[in-house]
Amino acid sequence: MSHAEIVKRSDATVTLQVTISLDPKSMLRSEEAIRDALNNVGCLAAEQALKQFDTDGSPIILGDIKLTSKGLYHKTYQTQWGEAKVERHVYQSTRGGRQYCPLEKDARIFLTATPGFVKLLSCQYAELGSSRALFDLQHCHGRSIARSYLKSIGDAVGGVAQAKEQAWTYAPPQLDKPVKSVSVGIDGTCKLLTEGGWRESMVGTISLHDGEGQRLHTIQMGATPEYGKKTFYDRFDQELSKVKERYPKASYVAIADGAKDNGSYLRSRTDRQWVDFWHAVGYLGQAADALFSGKRQGVARKEWLDQACHRLKSTAVP
Repeated sequence: MSHAEIVKRSDATVTLQVTISLDPKSMLRSEEAIRDALNNVGCLAAEQALKQFDTDGSPIILGDIKLTSKGLYHKTYQTQWGEAKVERHVYQSTRGGRQYCPLEKDARIFLTATPGFVKLLSCQYAELGSSRALFDLQHCHGRSIARSYLKSIGDAVGGVAQAKEQAWTYAPPQLDKPVKSVSVGIDGTCKLLTEGGWRESMVGTISLHDGEGQRLHTIQMGATPEYGKKTFYDRFDQELSKVKERYPKASYVAIADGAKDNGSYLRSRTDRQWVDFWHAVGYLGQAADALFSGKRQGVARKEWLDQACHRLKSTAVP
């Protein structure tokens, strides 16, 4: 068991005291007790930090509308240490309508989560997926949340990212060698959604290479399932145009799976087009099946296919 309390608080600082019960027979249980105690301290400190963003209840003007406080209302916010419970002012105009909470606006609350917790969840969800992210939260941070809450945060963050993507720019990396060639690759896969039937998810890469063919940097892009590929193609075109402006003398080479629509898209944007090794091998496998169809020709089929794959991979590209 542990106990945390506020000892002293000023406008910009808070001093806390914590008592931790250690287990003399188990270091692991002692470590877990320390983690839980630190989470309690974090929740207390987060509650005080949130209160800094509240008003004193005085009327406020939002645009040309005067809002008055309806009083203090309890709200539970999710932080990386646990739940922070705060009383804060909620405002509304005399004509009624939508309520307004200055604390949530100024503290940048996202749904019911603090910015730091949103950052933590977004990174884990993107890197690990929901199951591993929930496992990590529980076992490493002592935090338990519902899978639906994790997904709602991820969906909301993704929506904001897509809405702001057009205005975002980034600084290109400083490369040690000049860019001589750029490889452009796209691929997609169809997914059967619960509602809406089949839709295609798309991914794409733009890789920068030096004169020896060594990769210097890769830009990766992806798009959620949609009917057709217009959204993905539009975004990919914007990124490819930026690269071409930056490296106008580079040779642009397309690498794809041979699909007709991907091929027609890439032919108009690159100097040369190639089918990637994995999909080319698939065609060789079909040829091997036709050449060695008998049950007793398994060994001959394997030898022929191995040699054909080796020739395909080792053939010099001009």
